[in-house]
Amino acid sequence: MNEMEVFLANNGRNTSQMTAEENVMYDKERKKIDNTSKVIVACIVTLQKFCHSMPLEWMFGNKLGLDFVSVYLHLLRESTASIQLEAVACLEALALRKLEFDPWYRLISELPEKVREANDAAQKDIQQRGGNYLVEEFPFHRSLSRMLALLISSHVAHITTEKEMIQGKGPKNRALTTYLDLMCKMLGHPSGRVCGEQINTWYTLLRDPQITSSSGILSQHLPTVLQTYITHLARFRWEDVEDMIHPNAEILETSWDDKVRMLVVFGV
Repeated sequence: MNEMEVFLANNGRNTSQMTAEENVMYDKERKKIDNTSKVIVACIVTLQKFCHSMPLEWMFGNKLGLDFVSVYLHLLRESTASIQLEAVACLEALALRKLEFDPWYRLISELPEKVREANDAAQKDIQQRGGNYLVEEFPFHRSLSRMLALLISSHVAHITTEKEMIQGKGPKNRALTTYLDLMCKMLGHPSGRVCGEQINTWYTLLRDPQITSSSGILSQHLPTVLQTYITHLARFRWEDVEDMIHPNAEILETSWDDKVRMLVVFGV
């Protein structure tokens, strides 16, 4: 939300009630924000290449004090010009690499709080604009769900070799539990596509004998995981979505493109 929108909201008004002079000021500020956002996006897209192949020290911090991971985590709250989507893409690129325990642990420790801050900021902004939070944030939630899952499935060995985690006690286990709690909360999203991004990760965890035999890792999450996937297996009439009769019609319409919709409707 830009300064003009904040000013209007504080005075109980919206953009449709602006005067001609305020419209000029609003358009000028909106253009400045858009141009700045495009520059930021171009920079982040370039940094994605670094995340894929450059030394990890460049991203997680070095002797010069450079720490791009902190930037990506902060930008999760910036929805303008898809900045948050590009930030998630950078984190996903790092998640797919072979991270040592410390940088991996840093990510699972910090991500839950950063995601909460991003969701709070988005809800406040969209509510003040009168938009649909789930619809507008769907691309972010879907990519975020995939990135969170990949960070776990690509580094299961860190869980099984860390005593605190595999024994289900200590601060490191609490950090893992908080992270898995976040993933479970995302499974409650009404779009099956957000839920579907995690299915391989939960399957991987369930197949690991050390993790399944541990008393403190999966037991508290499994009821939510199983119930969620059972819920998303329910059939519905696509005509109800098109006619906006289904209670989640807007988010379902946003979630499924024509190609995927055909697979769902005809069971291909």
